[in-house]
Amino acid sequence: MQLSGYPKLPTRFDEEQDYGHLPLPLPRREAVMAQSRDLIDIRSGDLFHQPVPYGLVYPTCTADGEAPPSQRGRTWEHLTASGRELQPVSR
Repeated sequence: MQLSGYPKLPTRFDEEQDYGHLPLPLPRREAVMAQSRDLIDIRSGDLFHQPVPYGLVYPTCTADGEAPPSQRGRTWEHLTASGRELQPVSR
């Protein structure tokens, strides 16, 4: 939209078109959802879920099906340092 009396300012999109580059499309939701993982601790049998790659890992349930005592997300490094050995759940 051009307002009268104001010059048109160049935008980032104009610069990218000038150089022949188009902006990258936003990531599709299906691609992000496909990378979430269900994990199991092979020592205890507890189940975990990692919704975002390289993100926090959340406990889902214990080996006996009960709710975990803490549902706080933890880093992969924290879980492995505390003795967890996580593997992807085979589907």
